[in-house]
Amino acid sequence: NAQEYIDFFNKTDVYSHKLGYKLVRLEGEECFYEIDVDASLFNPNKNLHGGALFSVMDSSHGALFHWLIDRDLFYGVTAAANISYKKPISGPMKLTIHAYLEKKTRRIWHIVAKALDPEGTLIATLESKWLILKRSL
Repeated sequence: NAQEYIDFFNKTDVYSHKLGYKLVRLEGEECFYEIDVDASLFNPNKNLHGGALFSVMDSSHGALFHWLIDRDLFYGVTAAANISYKKPISGPMKLTIHAYLEKKTRRIWHIVAKALDPEGTLIATLESKWLILKRSL
């Protein structure tokens, strides 16, 4: 059940509570996050801190990965990640993060997320590889 997973993930992703982002929707092999950007997330240059944006985008990848994988048998970790910042954010706004599964092999999944402002302008892109690990039974 997608809503149960969303509620579970938002409750247990304690780090997200510090920055104020959350998983809002799951659709097939895609998920959507939101973050309300305000001055508490700005760097000394009065722009959205790149680490804050990376955090929400990385969490979107983790939420999507663990939604799609058989969580009783497997889990995953980020093996590599590459973020490209396209536009600075210098004022309060709600950003949407759209993550999707781009490709999967037996051991590695490739996930992409795009951060968009309210007008749909691309703010950043995160591409990552997730390593599938087997749980010890």
